[in-house]
Amino acid sequence: MEILGYNLADFDEIPGRFFYNSGATYRNYVNVFWNDPEKPWHKNSSRTMTVVFTGQGSTELAEKWDTDWVSIFRTLKEYGGVNFTRLDLALDDYDETVRFSDIEKKLNKGHYRSSRKSYNIVKTSDQNGKSLGQTIYIGNARSQNGSRGNVYARFYDKKAQYESKNELFPTEVRDHWARTGKEVWQRYEISYSKKYALKIIDEFLQGDKIDKIFKTSLRNLLEILTPKRGDTNKNRWYKTKWWEKFLEYDETIDFSLAERDVMLGD
Repeated sequence: MEILGYNLADFDEIPGRFFYNSGATYRNYVNVFWNDPEKPWHKNSSRTMTVVFTGQGSTELAEKWDTDWVSIFRTLKEYGGVNFTRLDLALDDYDETVRFSDIEKKLNKGHYRSSRKSYNIVKTSDQNGKSLGQTIYIGNARSQNGSRGNVYARFYDKKAQYESKNELFPTEVRDHWARTGKEVWQRYEISYSKKYALKIIDEFLQGDKIDKIFKTSLRNLLEILTPKRGDTNKNRWYKTKWWEKFLEYDETIDFSLAERDVMLGD
């Protein structure tokens, strides 16, 4: 933790989790769990330590390293004994480049190809029936694939999520809305675990751009198609133009920072 730039005196004690008997947190952004040898050990526990960075924790960690994620991963690999068990990549769309309703229609009609066997659409509403947004899952978030791990995507209305929690929107988001006059915040998120996470980090260290890695993964998880009249073979169907445009690589896209909590001044 000190190598990553943290002062251990800034952490507060919390209860252990994940079969560990001890824990500590830094502002609830970074949570660390381990086994204190002077406390009883759980029978399912191990001689390891688990560190969990939330979205806010990832933002702060990136700022400590001038948003240089390659250096962060390289430093941890060189330190040794570090295993990456989960990694999330998220792309925020403030302009509704693609409508979730269009994706839903294509999925329900079967006009797609995917490396995953299932999709799920979850819609939520309040007690008055007002929509609180929806989440589209590509793949199974609860799938357990042993040591290989899992990869899946979820698309959801981030604006609705903030509103349902009565949270203030980040300054950067409100500034964008003020410029465009359109209040939209959609998030496309891909979650990798175990070997999938390690593979993605290796691609970072080999110099691949994050946008390319993200879009390639997303295409593998979901390729939206337009049927060819009279042909039932999806391999000969057309690629849907609006989805293909969304999947184009864009070197200018910045994945370096997650959203930030609203500051006291706001």
